[in-house]
Amino acid sequence: MSKSQWIPAQQLTIHKEKEGWISTHPPGCKSTVVYELRNATLLDIGGKIDAKNLIKNKVYNAYLVFKLKEGSKGLEQAKALVRFAVDVVQGVDHQATDVSLVGQIPRQLNYGWKEIKLGDFQPDEEDKGLVEMRLFEKETGKPKSGLIVKGIEVRTT
Repeated sequence: MSKSQWIPAQQLTIHKEKEGWISTHPPGCKSTVVYELRNATLLDIGGKIDAKNLIKNKVYNAYLVFKLKEGSKGLEQAKALVRFAVDVVQGVDHQATDVSLVGQIPRQLNYGWKEIKLGDFQPDEEDKGLVEMRLFEKETGKPKSGLIVKGIEVRTT
């Protein structure tokens, strides 16, 4: 069983509008692939992990690991969501949390990376399916740019 799991950028589901995102490598690290939001009106980043690989009855937190480029725009408001995939009901919106990659104070990590909490969950003996984590903003239609996504880390508290 695992206390943490890492979902790298290339394993995330990222809604890619035409020319909106590019894959690249952070400076000084050619072995890591990151995605950079260049210009898009829709922000939708998601990741999934299997609950069977997690410690039962422990609280887990999901964090987006990212950087913001100088002059980033359109990232003031977004929604974060963490849920078990079996809880998804077609046509029903789940409770999402408001987050701001610009306004909230994200926790600083090494080499200029930051993390912001997307939400938490607690697998129990019954939870054997997938856990979905998302960051999205699809309502304003404003151009967004300057977000560099490294991945999502899921870890116990």
